[in-house]
Amino acid sequence: MYVYWGMALGPDGHLYVAAHVSEEGGHYLRPTPIGSGRVLRQRLSASGSFLGPTEVFAGRGGSSRRQLNRPSDPCFCSHGNLHISSFVAPGGAASQAAAEGMRRGVYTFSP
Repeated sequence: MYVYWGMALGPDGHLYVAAHVSEEGGHYLRPTPIGSGRVLRQRLSASGSFLGPTEVFAGRGGSSRRQLNRPSDPCFCSHGNLHISSFVAPGGAASQAAAEGMRRGVYTFSP
């Protein structure tokens, strides 16, 4: 089950959704496993209908090996790059969102 934290329409016509996997029935306040974040990509028709399967664009199972934890707030810049906010530990590794000393970092992906 996914918990969704925002979406953006990309310059390529795909819908990008920031989400994390929840094994706790979708409860968003509980800590999540390290690296459970994903950016999902869905192709859309001109009328907005879903076309084909949903792909994992970034995070575990995606083209990027970068670990994401509770990714949120996807947006595209004028260069066409996707920017995602995600929790990171003080040392830079992805970690549980409830841990002490957590901060958010912004990661950039090229579709």
